[in-house]
Amino acid sequence: MTPVKFENIQALRGVAVLLVVFCHLQAIEQKYSPGATFLPDWLDYAIASVDLFFVISGFVIATVTRGQFQSLSKAGHFIFQRVTRIYPPYWFYSTLVLIIWLYKPEMVNAGQGHQINLLASFLIIPQDLLPLVMVGWTLIHEMYFYIVITVMMPIIPERIFPVLLVLWTLIVISGFLYFITNCDGNYSATVRVIFHPLTLDFIGGAAAALLLNSRILNNDRVIIAIVISIFLCSVIWFNINQSVLKIEGLLRVLLFGIPSLLVVYAAARSEINGTAYFPKSMIKIGDASYSIYLSHVLVLSALGRIWAKMATTGATAHVIMLVVMLLATISVGLLSYRWIEIPILNSIRRWRTR
Repeated sequence: MTPVKFENIQALRGVAVLLVVFCHLQAIEQKYSPGATFLPDWLDYAIASVDLFFVISGFVIATVTRGQFQSLSKAGHFIFQRVTRIYPPYWFYSTLVLIIWLYKPEMVNAGQGHQINLLASFLIIPQDLLPLVMVGWTLIHEMYFYIVITVMMPIIPERIFPVLLVLWTLIVISGFLYFITNCDGNYSATVRVIFHPLTLDFIGGAAAALLLNSRILNNDRVIIAIVISIFLCSVIWFNINQSVLKIEGLLRVLLFGIPSLLVVYAAARSEINGTAYFPKSMIKIGDASYSIYLSHVLVLSALGRIWAKMATTGATAHVIMLVVMLLATISVGLLSYRWIEIPILNSIRRWRTR
C-alpha cells in the first residue's frame, strides 16, 4: 500500500528549500559583499528548486486526495487543510514586512518602486506586483492548483482524474502559446497564473503520484540514472544559452520540471522499495521548509545590511559571514517552525475539534 507521507519526499523539501536559500544567498552576496564574491555561478541552477517544490506539491496533493473524490465534504476538508496550512504563517511574515514597509518603505520591493498591493498580498491572489513576502508569488500558483483540485474533487470520478490532468496540460500549453503569440504580454495577472507553464510542474507531480500504483519505472536506480542524464543535458544546453534562467516558459519546465518529476518519483519509489536516501537532519529541515522559505529573505537581507556596514574584505571573514548567514537562516526557520508554525496549526486543530 502506498504511504500517505514519504520521508524521502519530506527530505526533498529540505533539499529544495536549501537550494532556494543558496540562490538568494548568492544574490545577497553580490549586493552587499564589500569585496569580491565567492559563491560560484553554477548556483544559478538553484532556481530549479521552484520546479522541485511545485512537483512535490502536486505529488503530495494527488497522494492525500486519493479515495476522496465525489464528496463535497471531503473537498471542503481538503481546501480547509490547505488554507489553514498556508495562510496563518504567511500572514505572520507578511505583517512583519508590512511593519518594515510602513517604517522604511525603501527597504521593501525595491525592484518595483517599493510599491505593494496590500489586499492581494494578504489574500495570496494574482497581482502585477510582488507580494509583501517576496517569495509569496509561488504561493499564488500553489493556491490556484489547490482551488482547481478542490473544484474537481466533488464533481469527477477519480478514475478520470488522469484524463483531466492530460486535458489540463493541453489547456495550459495552448493558452500559454496563444497569449504569448497574440497578446504581447498585455493580459491580466490572473490569466498569467492560469496559463503559466509552472502549472505543468504541479500536474507532473500529480502524475508521478498516480504512476506509483503502476509497475512503470519500478527501479529507482534506473530513474536516478535518467535524471542525471537529463540534468547533464540541461547543463550543456544552459551553457550554450544562459538565458534559460530568465525564461518563464515551456523550455524551463522541460529543463527543470521533468528532472524534478523523476527525482520525486524515484524518491517515493525507493521508499516503497525500502530504501531511504536522506539523513534525519534533512527530513527535519524538510518539516520546517515552509517556515524557512517564508523567513529566509528577511534573515538574509538583515544580515546582508550588517555585512555591508562591517566592510570586512578578507577572504576568511567573507567565508565566515556566508556560513553565519546560512546557519542563521536555517536556525531562524527551525525556531519559527517550532514556536510559530506548529503552535498556530495546533490552535487551528483544537478550534476545529470543539
